[in-house]
Amino acid sequence: MSLITTAALALAPRRAPVHKRSRHRCRATEYYDDSPPCLLVCSSKECKRKGALKTYEMLSQSDQASCGMIKVTGVRCFSECADGPNVKVNPEGVVLNGIKTAEDVEAVIQRALDFQD
Repeated sequence: MSLITTAALALAPRRAPVHKRSRHRCRATEYYDDSPPCLLVCSSKECKRKGALKTYEMLSQSDQASCGMIKVTGVRCFSECADGPNVKVNPEGVVLNGIKTAEDVEAVIQRALDFQD
């Protein structure tokens, strides 16, 4: 391989890895004005121990989620698991920590809907 080719390869932009899982479609870069807010629930091992599955169930079984006003999905990690369970509100992009109770869940839903208005 010539020196020019090696230098060109070093300067070439790297492509992001393609993930085979396509169920996580709620990203801030893919948000459109007419789409509902998306609540991303951390599903890492540490957040699961702290109650993330219960948080996910409460969010997904809420009236707003069942009528399509918000989307709820699980994601890998936000690197804040010490304060979990964590929920990220998109398109706002803020990560809320320690969402465990029904009052916390209602506050998250209200924040997502208020940001949309």
